[in-house]
Amino acid sequence: MKASKCKLTLIRHGQVPGNIDRRFIGVTNEPLTPEGAAAIRVRAEAREYPEADLIFASPMLRCLQTSDIIYPGQKIIVVENLKEMNFGIFENKNHAELDGSPEYQAWLDAGGRQDFPGGEPIDEFCDRVMHGLEEVKKICADYLSERSRDEVRASMIVHGGTIMAIQSRLGICDFYDKMFNNGDYREIEIEL
Repeated sequence: MKASKCKLTLIRHGQVPGNIDRRFIGVTNEPLTPEGAAAIRVRAEAREYPEADLIFASPMLRCLQTSDIIYPGQKIIVVENLKEMNFGIFENKNHAELDGSPEYQAWLDAGGRQDFPGGEPIDEFCDRVMHGLEEVKKICADYLSERSRDEVRASMIVHGGTIMAIQSRLGICDFYDKMFNNGDYREIEIEL
């Protein structure tokens, strides 16, 4: 029997106000900027994003709004575990606001490769996101079994950190190797 697989498109949400100011935006629930929504709309109207049988999204407003623009009228399956990381004391702050903070300086001295003070530890974040991916895989497998098919196309509208976690845990690249701009995406294939 042929193995079931999912062609999965990982899409980073559109621009939010905090992105403009280069803030750490994790649990802060910001909407898309008008410019961010317009940029996603242009790409969607140009049919840049792959079609999908199933649409998954983080519950954060920016992801839901992006999903609605790219896949209007399609059901969005919200997966809590796909939320962005909590950046702790850095949340909703930028470099200028954190400059002079000993915690921020220690984080910079570590090359930004340590846990965020008071935030979600990176390993726990990656574990949570992978639990979310397992939820996605189960829904995709159920979808296929109901249709006697062996391949499904799915899209996940999520956060930059969520994509980084998935890539690193699947062995595609190191956590810090590839950061995505707003609206950028990557297609991967996973076995179900």
